[in-house]
Amino acid sequence: MALGKRKGSGNEELPVPLNTLIDVVFLLLVYFVITWSAPIPEAHLAVNLPSPGESTQEDPPPVLQIEVRPEKILVQGKAYSIDEIRPRLKNLAEMQSEQPVIVKVSGEIKTHRLVQVLDMCKGLGFETVNVMSLKG
Repeated sequence: MALGKRKGSGNEELPVPLNTLIDVVFLLLVYFVITWSAPIPEAHLAVNLPSPGESTQEDPPPVLQIEVRPEKILVQGKAYSIDEIRPRLKNLAEMQSEQPVIVKVSGEIKTHRLVQVLDMCKGLGFETVNVMSLKG
């Protein structure tokens, strides 16, 4: 028998050691999980800061608060129906369209009523309209 040959046919394949391969794969997986760091999305935001010599203090525009409840709609604390709210919002939009609007929504209202108020705000020219839920 010659050196390096086995008994039987010379075409037999040796089994692949799967345990060793699995160990290497897990070690690589652990390495990449530990060394990976998530990118910080805020680091890529462009921020225009005032120069150190500037000290212009502008008052922010007042916030218009609209509460949408099942029985009524409150604009700055005064109750209106859906038909009465349009002229009131139109006057406010003509005076100051850059005024931010916060629409506070009760969880008990129908979705179409919220959509009506949001469409009305955007249609009248308010530039910033935000929505939040009412507690209780």
